[in-house]
Amino acid sequence: MLDAEKASAVAFTVPLGAAGSDVEVTGSDIERMKPLKCMRDNPINLWMSLLQARDNKSMMLQQMSSATTHAMKPSHFYNSFFFETLFRCLDMEDMDGLFKKPDDEEQVKEDSAALYRLLDDCSAYSQVQRFSRKIISDIFDLDKLVVPINKGKNHWLICVAHIQKKRLQLYDSLDGGGGWEYLHCLKYYLMKECAARGRHIDFDGWELIRCGQNTPQQ
Repeated sequence: MLDAEKASAVAFTVPLGAAGSDVEVTGSDIERMKPLKCMRDNPINLWMSLLQARDNKSMMLQQMSSATTHAMKPSHFYNSFFFETLFRCLDMEDMDGLFKKPDDEEQVKEDSAALYRLLDDCSAYSQVQRFSRKIISDIFDLDKLVVPINKGKNHWLICVAHIQKKRLQLYDSLDGGGGWEYLHCLKYYLMKECAARGRHIDFDGWELIRCGQNTPQQ
């Protein structure tokens, strides 16, 4: 256990914040990276920023190369506050009975419609609309949109939208079941983004997948 001074001390900074500002990682953040402890948002979001920087560099090198025959599409990495913000206005008890029968297609349709109504009623999309402003290209021209999820403040999941493959996947290293609400919330968000851009995309055929087995541990 770290004392208060060491816990609050800045271990290092990385210039990956807004407008190149420094992101601080403290002793407490590093302490929470040890086995059997749950990482805080800060290191996860720093990792997302590093992945974004790597992807941006790959795209820049691709643009500079004249030998590229199969151009890669960019990916984008949201931080953990996306789902936290999206869920902030929801009463989680209202979702307790949803998606209990993920193999029942008709029930899933009813549950997703109920979830979309809840999100509409609290204007959830307007709370996260700003997130896509940092995407250089159109969100629907991306290869992947990657979103980390801090579930219950004690477990991390990750949701990935494979835009070009029309597939949404949730990765859960503990495979504790559930989590369908995250996939349907991400689908809701993409539907709203589509409407906001005046585009016409049929989301009915998009595949939603939970991945538990063989998902790497955090």
